[in-house]
Formats: sequence, C-alpha cells, structure tokens
Amino acid sequence: MAMDAANRLSAIAAKMGQLQNQIQEHRRVLNFLLRSVRTMDPARKEARIRATKELIELPP
Repeated sequence: MAMDAANRLSAIAAKMGQLQNQIQEHRRVLNFLLRSVRTMDPARKEARIRATKELIELPP
C-alpha cells in the first residue's frame, strides 16, 4: 500500500513537472508573440494574444 502511494506521488510530481514545462514554453511563445506583433493590425493582434493566453491557462 505504501509503495502504491509512493508511486502515485511520483507520477503526480512527474506530471506537474511536465505541466510546468508546458506553461514555461507557452509563456516564451507569448512573449515572443507580443514582441513580434507590434506592427500587426490591432484586432488581429488581440485575437492572437487571446488565443495564446488560452493555451497557458490551466483547467480548474
């Protein structure tokens, strides 16, 4: 039973690490996007920013 709990905690920690890496990568993409779209049409820029932000939001 204790090994099951230890294995589960290990799996949870690994998944959290993966999620943190994904969040970090999405933030990098968002920052790049924010720098690269300064000359873009404002409406198009807002749509791209919104779409990228949705990717980095975690589900409840």
